[in-house]
Amino acid sequence: MSEYRAAPQVSWAVEAGGVLLIDRATGAAVALGYPQAAVWDFLTRGESEERICAMLCAIASLQPEAARTLLLETAAALREAGFLEPRPAGG
Repeated sequence: MSEYRAAPQVSWAVEAGGVLLIDRATGAAVALGYPQAAVWDFLTRGESEERICAMLCAIASLQPEAARTLLLETAAALREAGFLEPRPAGG
């Protein structure tokens, strides 16, 4: 899996029930509840796939394969929507 970062035009705010993402270029917004909000947090902090999956198992009471599926599906959806982009090598 690639490492990701927030796209440059994206701002986000932590809210009581999750994270609100806003694309300043398009005005698109998405509210992520948990555990998807945790996936966003881990991805944008540069955590490895293995570490993210382990943390998801712990915080969301998921089995390893379910955690990996959640991670991959969430990352793909956020990338497709333009909120995430691949992190450049070395960055």
